[in-house]
Amino acid sequence: MQVQNGPIASSGQIAVNANIPQRISPIDEAMSSLRSTQNATFQLLEELASRLEPVLQAEPPCSKKDANGEPSASQLHGEILQRSSAATDIHARIRGLIERLTV
Repeated sequence: MQVQNGPIASSGQIAVNANIPQRISPIDEAMSSLRSTQNATFQLLEELASRLEPVLQAEPPCSKKDANGEPSASQLHGEILQRSSAATDIHARIRGLIERLTV
């Protein structure tokens, strides 16, 4: 069975109205909320780092992380791995700020 947008086709195909909103799954909604919250946390962390700059020691050189991530079993698994890595990055950034404080 084929689906197409617009009115019912003369061939008997079922038509789908493009104006009908698609239902978002609870998992997609939760992942979207997680992405949004983590992005807000990154922004707040950068603002904090900027305001603390006058009382921070110079940042020590660091090695770049390998861009090749772990293979994932599914798109959701890959997204969870990315979000976990982002949380680890946030923790490391906070730890770095704490260690660099001079007051």
